[in-house]
Amino acid sequence: MDSSIVRKEGAAMNLFASSTLFWGHSFEHICKVVKAENLKGIEIWVEQLQFQDWNLHEIQHLLHAYHLQATIHANSWDLNLCSLNAGIRNQSIREVENSIRIANKLCIPSITVHPGKLTVYGRWEQNHRNIMLHTLDELTSLADKYSVNISLELMEPASKEIYCEARKINDLVAFTDDCIQTTFDIAHIPFHFSIADELKTLQKVDKIHVSDSTNTTYHVPLGKGELQLDCSLWETIDSLKVPVVLEGLDTSKNHVFFYDHLEYFQTNSLLQLKGVT
Repeated sequence: MDSSIVRKEGAAMNLFASSTLFWGHSFEHICKVVKAENLKGIEIWVEQLQFQDWNLHEIQHLLHAYHLQATIHANSWDLNLCSLNAGIRNQSIREVENSIRIANKLCIPSITVHPGKLTVYGRWEQNHRNIMLHTLDELTSLADKYSVNISLELMEPASKEIYCEARKINDLVAFTDDCIQTTFDIAHIPFHFSIADELKTLQKVDKIHVSDSTNTTYHVPLGKGELQLDCSLWETIDSLKVPVVLEGLDTSKNHVFFYDHLEYFQTNSLLQLKGVT
């Protein structure tokens, strides 16, 4: 069986599913569901891996057994890589380093990392930017040490976030080595922005996160929110040939969020399954 998911024109799109769409389920169960729907891989959230006490050897075995690729999303909850508090900042770096070490052990080539944010809303942004540059030097050294690319995520324009526009991320990574990449998240783009234009502006993109959003909630199923998800956006995404990760947090038994994502693609004739028997 050909497991590719293709556009009607025939160009492959590398669809992955975030492990958080299956919160509370075993990694083997996630592999079975993702493979059954002919997706290419899984983005493993380290918080989930730790919370559910997944075994690294088992993960590696299952990825191989199900012929699935993987990316990693580093620890991000409760962390701040450019905190004015040196203790918080240093521990955040150590937590990300542990995530990088996990990616290395699993032979996963890229890990998404949330850049730092303000400690106090509206205060001392330039200080935070200077600290983030020093942190990025440390992250670059870690990327080289563990042979894992670090992909800084474009964040949503929420309280305390700094790196929520493509040009700001571009400024941050402008002079970095190739081991520093970026992650684009369509749900993080304000409604008055062109998502496709912002994606074209962001440099060094090595993966894309997809979900919808509303005025009150980031990350809802595709087609259930208010984003302008037009054909030009999907054509731009498809042209980059990078992992496209279906995102969301779902603790249900039936994975409603995940199947809503797939229904959106099928209903809008964006993708079709090839060679399914």
